[in-house]
Amino acid sequence: MTTNEANMNKPLEMNVGSYRRAHVSNLDDDDGSIDSITARKFFDVGLIHLFAFHHEEAAKCFDRCLQLCPDVTLAHALIAHCHSPNYNFFGESYYSSFNPANVEEFPSQVIAERHSRIAAQSINTQKNVSEPERLLINAIRFRTERPGISSYAAERTVSRPFSDELRKVYNQYPDDKEVAFFFAESLMVINAWSLYEYPTGRPLSPDVAEVQQVLEKALHFDLDGTATNTTTTATTESYDCGSAVAHTAREEKYGGNDHDNPNEGGDSGDDELLSRSCNDDDDDNNCNISAKKNSRCNNNAANLHPGLCHLYVHLMEMSSTPAKALDACRALRDYYPDAGHLLHMPTHIDVLVGDYESCVKYNNKALAADKKMMLTSPDTSGPQSFYFGYIAHNYHMLVYGAMLGGMERIAQEKAAELNKILVEELFLENPGIELYLEAYSALDLHTMVRFGRWEEILEVPFPVHQNIMLYRTATLCGCRALAYAALKNVKLAKEEFEKFDKIRCDPEIQNRILHNNSVSDLLAVEGYMIMGEILYREEKYTEAFDFLKKAVKLEDSFHYDEPWGKMQPVRHAYGGLLLEQGYWKEAEQVFRADLMYHPKNPWSLTGLMHCLTGKRHDVSQHSSQQSFYDIRLEQMQIEMSLKEMRSSEWADFDIKHSCNCVGLQKEKQNYRTTRGGCNACIRGT
Repeated sequence: MTTNEANMNKPLEMNVGSYRRAHVSNLDDDDGSIDSITARKFFDVGLIHLFAFHHEEAAKCFDRCLQLCPDVTLAHALIAHCHSPNYNFFGESYYSSFNPANVEEFPSQVIAERHSRIAAQSINTQKNVSEPERLLINAIRFRTERPGISSYAAERTVSRPFSDELRKVYNQYPDDKEVAFFFAESLMVINAWSLYEYPTGRPLSPDVAEVQQVLEKALHFDLDGTATNTTTTATTESYDCGSAVAHTAREEKYGGNDHDNPNEGGDSGDDELLSRSCNDDDDDNNCNISAKKNSRCNNNAANLHPGLCHLYVHLMEMSSTPAKALDACRALRDYYPDAGHLLHMPTHIDVLVGDYESCVKYNNKALAADKKMMLTSPDTSGPQSFYFGYIAHNYHMLVYGAMLGGMERIAQEKAAELNKILVEELFLENPGIELYLEAYSALDLHTMVRFGRWEEILEVPFPVHQNIMLYRTATLCGCRALAYAALKNVKLAKEEFEKFDKIRCDPEIQNRILHNNSVSDLLAVEGYMIMGEILYREEKYTEAFDFLKKAVKLEDSFHYDEPWGKMQPVRHAYGGLLLEQGYWKEAEQVFRADLMYHPKNPWSLTGLMHCLTGKRHDVSQHSSQQSFYDIRLEQMQIEMSLKEMRSSEWADFDIKHSCNCVGLQKEKQNYRTTRGGCNACIRGT
């Protein structure tokens, strides 16, 4: 093998899994020829990359397959598909990117048209192309035959008719897993990131039910979402918050830790409480301290289909029952070791069920796989590639999970690691990528705020090219304002806020995004939060709480995204500062609401523990002993959950308050003191 051939075959060094389509027309690897065997390997690897949304690498693999076996018509059609709209790049963003002068860019509508045309012409001359492939090729040709079409026209004349054609193919071949994938995907692209209303879980389109039916049938699911022919594995889950937001599939409760005085107020009855709660009349002996959950997985080829599992995670993450996707997550974690995005996808569900350790673990695995990919295929996976946005997303999700889970060191390490790639020179040499990548360069700043590293924030230098690093510059000004406020230097805090606000109003900022949300929307929330904290340090508490309440409302209005647009939930500061001023009733509602959005996060659990201490003290004076026991039981549940989370190998931060902006001044009101309602506070949100 020549050096050139060895380089061309490098994609085969990646162990992206062993899934393969049973039959591919004109690609017979049983004839013993090296070219046929190698071509089939490239086709199989390319198909898995397509399912993993690494479309540029997939197209390269299909192209290599065609170099070895030119008659593989389906490979042409799949190259066209790789250059077509997908769940993460669709609508106006996709169609407005048409550039006939630069056909080498990815994705290219010109390349899509060329390959679909070749595929369509080939099936008219080749008799041995299977009927499912013929129908798929014709549908892909219909989708891609008009490069340069407007987004508005495409929706009416291309996207929906394309799905209608695939529905016909699916109805003829419902057991063909690739047909099921392409049909379900076509409907999901039409409704990309708008499948459900969040957080209610209400489907926003009739397409949602059809997608779910197609995917669950293909994955051999029963109507309730559990796999058939199952083996059962029992797991234990900690106290969790059952609601439309924390999700109806999980009806357990939290777990607790009394940070104030664990031996105060009749706690000698703890063992009795535990014993009593676990011996209630429950057919499953399922106590509120922990709940056994059955997780079922049918370990056959259908259930392990990478594309179907990938789509199912996306389908269920916005729903009211994200835990239904855990079986699909297991398949993605276990069977595709070098497919970085497939390893990452289960963490979309992890954060929704409060498993922050898994979120960190599997994004770390995804990054390890993607680093191998960057070395193997730098042209399709390097910082200038389309796929690098997915790699940055892995860093983003890992840091987010680590921040929510109280894991400071790994959050700092991974944020710093990403910043070694997202240097200013990268953006200067590749104009345009700052519009969607630069916002990832501020993860280290969010981490320092989360963990209260106020002095360190003030030592961070500003970017040299602030007009390029707009989001990082604005975020640093905002973080400095928070740091000065925390350090009780209100004058300098206000000066930094003015700098922040000036950048926030820069017209150029309107063009920046962080995945599904605009940077301008993110900074608007930051603005209200920063002003709330500054006003709080000025002891203007009513005004401060009003600003924080507005920040919460804006944060809740973000477009759905994983991770959520705000790296540190505003409710952590809002509830903590309410509690610091003695408003434990209002703070309790704030923390409970946050736990519905971010289940089992130790920050709100810690804040809730403090609230329950105040509530328990109040009940002991004014209510029945039974209510006192119920409150203490909930505290014990929180205590167990926190203890479990602190056992993670990455959990290294001692969380004492819901936010590190709390506890910086001598509390004017003890947590256990009851105060009247605060007019500026929100209830139940």
